Amino acid sequence: MTTAESWLVGLNAILGGATILLAIMTRKLELAWKKCSAEQVGAWTENATRQIGVQTWLTLEARFDSGDMRRARRALAEILLKKWPCYRYVVEDVCNFFETVGTAYKYNVVEKDLAESSFSYYLNYWWRAVKPYVVQERMRNKDDASLYEDFEKLADTWKSRNPELNDDTLKAFLQDEVHLTTEPPSVIVQSHGFHNAP
Repeated sequence: MTTAESWLVGLNAILGGATILLAIMTRKLELAWKKCSAEQVGAWTENATRQIGVQTWLTLEARFDSGDMRRARRALAEILLKKWPCYRYVVEDVCNFFETVGTAYKYNVVEKDLAESSFSYYLNYWWRAVKPYVVQERMRNKDDASLYEDFEKLADTWKSRNPELNDDTLKAFLQDEVHLTTEPPSVIVQSHGFHNAP
């Protein structure tokens, strides 16, 4: 073998080794990129989920404090305090609202800590107040347990938040609801000379 051929064999061996080293480094880079991408996608997904949950909570908060919902809560409280013999006059807006909260909670499309903080008190009291109506409606609809199912499940999940809930505290709660104004809290605060933060 001549010197030139020896050099050629040696350079081919070096080139082959460099190619293998480059392949190994490329594979490591690919794995690192995939890991980084997966972490980034996970972080984006988590952030988007939280943003959706907070936006849902804000929407539910606005709906709960709206004049229409405050009127519905007041009307339903009046009906329940009068203990009318039949529930045909029940204002279902309140039940439907809490069913929506329960469904959003079940499917993780509302920020759970914010929802619990904002709605658990009201949801538990309203569930206790309307449960006889819900039972009656389920029987009227061939024992359809799906009627207000998510409202009921969430009340069961959050029941420990209101250990004082009994007939007396329920009556006091309904009396408070009867005295709701139809103006949302932000309008009431503004009318008294206070201003909301921008």
